[in-house]
Amino acid sequence: MPAKLTANGKRKAVFRKNYNQANEALMRYKRDLREHGRAAVSDEERSYISMARTELGDLKLLPEVIRFWRMNGPGAVVKTTLKDAIAKYLEFRATLGLDRRTLRDTKSAMRLFAFQYGWRYVHEITTAEIRAYLDERGAPSTRKTAYKHQRLFWDWAKSERLVAANPMENIRPPVARAKEAEVYRAEDFEKVLRTADRDYPDLLPFLCLSGFGFMRTGELVSPYSDRPVLKWEHVLWSEGKIYVPADVGKQTRRTVGNQREFPICNDIHAWLEPYHGRTGRIVELNESVFRDRMTALFKAAGVQKLDNALRKSAISHFIAAHPETGVVLTAKYAGNSESIARTHYLAWLSQEAGEKWFAIRRT
Repeated sequence: MPAKLTANGKRKAVFRKNYNQANEALMRYKRDLREHGRAAVSDEERSYISMARTELGDLKLLPEVIRFWRMNGPGAVVKTTLKDAIAKYLEFRATLGLDRRTLRDTKSAMRLFAFQYGWRYVHEITTAEIRAYLDERGAPSTRKTAYKHQRLFWDWAKSERLVAANPMENIRPPVARAKEAEVYRAEDFEKVLRTADRDYPDLLPFLCLSGFGFMRTGELVSPYSDRPVLKWEHVLWSEGKIYVPADVGKQTRRTVGNQREFPICNDIHAWLEPYHGRTGRIVELNESVFRDRMTALFKAAGVQKLDNALRKSAISHFIAAHPETGVVLTAKYAGNSESIARTHYLAWLSQEAGEKWFAIRRT
């Protein structure tokens, strides 16, 4: 067919069984061209339009059908079941040098997702199904954590061509409303310290460094024997400070790095002076034994044990004791940002209560 008679202006080879059929097709095409110009629709194309109208009922749905075909048609994605994709994703995460606790959390979260949709192809899972999965996660903080895991997985899936479009793009992150931190009173902390000093001396260093030095449990106790934790060698008595190496501190994206240091305050010095000269891990107990003994300690002291409250109590009381500089200093000493300190650790305490906390001395 001559270039001037085709829709794209290029020559096109058209074959028919015999001369009569070819001539009839040519005459029909010329007629359509005169009536509609190069936008003319052939008989064959009309048949496809008719079929689309029959199947869809409304041709307005055609753009959505085309979009779906582009996402799921042959060659658009690598068809992989969610179960297999998650296995590959976990292998990928293991190459990033992440903390084993982080990898364990990722594995747990993704296996829960696979339990519901593991047999499905990744590219068939819809935004609505992911949103429903997140809504079922319970508390806002739990949904927020699940959202983080989902976002990371689907970003990876798109990069691996397991999906043509990221289904998380239209899902907003859950909002976990901050609640006031639960903290111990100075009187209760003193009971725990004195009980530990008398009956649980192996726990006293942890209590002091968490309750006066803002340290995280994971920086002092680890479920893995080869995971770095704080050692007595990091307590620099002569310099009056405690150094937390980068591989001990929580892994964050802070530009200043994960290492930090904080002063040996009067309370830490008073309570830990008998331990001066020791070497090795500050908390030698494994995580399971440590948690059992902490439960027993609080029971023996007659104090209700709160979840992750020693560090929160230290930060909150320090801010209260130093209303002008507390937020800035605790962010530096605890390895947080100032916004995190205000949002998650600030309890409304009086300056008197804060000063009382940091006046608990060993007698």
